[in-house]
Formats: sequence, C-alpha cells, structure tokens
Amino acid sequence: MTILEGIIDRITYYNEDTYYTVAKLKLKSGKSATIVGNLPPLYLGEVLTVKGEWGQHKEFGEQFVVTEWQAQEPETLLGIERFLGSGLLKGIGPATAKKIVREFGLSTLEVIHNTPEKLTEIPTINSSKAERIARSLGEHVEIQQIMVFLQGVGISPGYALKIYHTYNTEAVKIVKENPYRLADEIHGIGFKIADQIAQKIGIQKDSPYRIRAGIRFILSEISAEGHLFAYENEFLAKAEKDMEVTELQLAAVIGDLIVKKELYRENLNDRNIIYLAPFYYSEVGAVSRIKILTEVGFPPLILDIERLLQQYSLENNITLAPAQKEAVLKALDNGLLVITGGPG
Repeated sequence: MTILEGIIDRITYYNEDTYYTVAKLKLKSGKSATIVGNLPPLYLGEVLTVKGEWGQHKEFGEQFVVTEWQAQEPETLLGIERFLGSGLLKGIGPATAKKIVREFGLSTLEVIHNTPEKLTEIPTINSSKAERIARSLGEHVEIQQIMVFLQGVGISPGYALKIYHTYNTEAVKIVKENPYRLADEIHGIGFKIADQIAQKIGIQKDSPYRIRAGIRFILSEISAEGHLFAYENEFLAKAEKDMEVTELQLAAVIGDLIVKKELYRENLNDRNIIYLAPFYYSEVGAVSRIKILTEVGFPPLILDIERLLQQYSLENNITLAPAQKEAVLKALDNGLLVITGGPG
C-alpha cells in the first residue's frame, strides 16, 4: 500500500450522496496527484495523508485510489483561514474567517475550542454566533475522530461515512458494543464484514450478538439457494461448524429469536423447520391468497381450446411442448395453477 501526503489543491468533483471525490493533492515534492475515492467533504488547503494504490483510468489517466485517509489540523495562518472559510463550519464565511485569523493568529483554533467567548471581541460576532462556531468545530473534530476509529477497525472510508451519517455521535459506541448492527442497518455491510470488525475490536465468537447475526446470515444464504426454510437439525450442524459455537448456544439464541418473532418454527413430517420471519409471512400469505382464489370458483369455459391453441401457434410461429400445452389446458380448466421450476 502506498502513502501520499500533501495539500488539497483542487476539488474536481464531489458527490454528496455517495461521497465519491476527485481532487488534486499537491505533494511535498511539488508534483500533483489525482486522488479518487469515498471521502468526507474536503476544503482547499487541507493537509491530507492518504493510503491506497495507483490505478489507470482509461479516460483520465493515472489516479490514486484512496482506501484510508487522515486529515491534519491546519498549522499555518493561510491554512487556518482556508479551513474556517471553507463552509465546513456553520456561521463562518471567508470574510469572517479572515477577521478571526487576523485577531487570534495561530491560536485561532485553540481559542474556538477552549474560549469561544473571545470571538465576541470581533464586532460582527455575537455570543450566539460564537457558540454556533464552537459547536460546529467540535462536531467537525468529532467526525474526524470517529472516522479515524472506524478506518482503524478495517472499515473503508465510504462505509465509515455511511456509518457516521446513520449513527452520528453514537457511531463509535454502537460499533464497539455491537458491530453486527451494521449488517442489518447499513446497506452493503453484511455479516462477514461485521464479523471481521468484531474480531478486530475483541468481541468473542460466542457473543449473543454474533450468534444472532450468524443465524440470520446462514438462513439468508440458504434462502438464496431457493429454500424458504431449513431443517433445524441440519441447520444447527452447519451453524455449529461455520460459527465455531456450540449447539446449545445456538439453540438458546434461536429460542430467543422465536420469542421475538424474528424466526418461526414449524413441524413438517415430524421434523422441525425454521424460517426467517419475512419468508414465513410470505409462505403463509401465499397460501392464504391461494385458498381465497380456490373458494371463488371458476365457471367452465365453453371454447374449442385445441383449435384456438393451434391457431395461435400458426399465427405466432410458436410450437408448444406437450408439458406447456398441458399447463395451458389445466389453467383454463381449473382457474388456478401453480407452476414451479424454471417455467414458473
């Protein structure tokens, strides 16, 4: 992994929804590098350290793809003025930033952090505005600290920003307490990523949070193979092996999830089966609707179906296979037909 350090010289593109950024980073050598990736709002003159790899864009040429970043607090008068006037802090524009830096110099950020009431020495800043500026700077610093923590446990900048905007100041607390919430609440973060984060922050494999998330994940994988439910004994054997926990621990959490109606258990041919709640409701709902349809009744059709099918086939140059023809005839005879497999 390559590390670059420099000053943001130009912001070419920034998407507020995805945080995707294209910017020019002026390096200490005097050369410029185009950096791309999911980054927080940047400002001209910001000192940034980025980690990543060089890549080649077919249209825009060489670019540095950022996987980690860390901003540094500005240390020069110009850097402080640019930071304050960048629009990142509420209540300060370029003109006010210039006045503040002229008054407090290199101590500006320290004054805002520790003694914001001193800002009222500037005629255009009253006490409420001073408080707003101090609060805004505090939030900005907090965001930086949260982002550094999230990246430190292996979360990419793009996901780190999503996590911050979902949980705000609670982000670090939530991730430390139960990173598996991310799998449920942050689009794109699944159980495997959450589990990697959990291992880095020292959460044990037999944590109830982990077992709960793992059960839901394995059942989701099974559903992706086309199954609405799993046989409980087979599921327990698989989950015990995959998650490295005991069957007793799994059974306890399954029982709790059933009580909370996140899982459902039924008996099929003297075997217990378990469902994720959405699939259970889907199956019960489908059966209920089919029952209603069958009770409506279907008057017989007095048509020459064979002749109509032959005519349709000739007009559209289509030849139905015997099974397809049988399906059409049964649908017309019964009014309701369930077709499974590929044709369904």
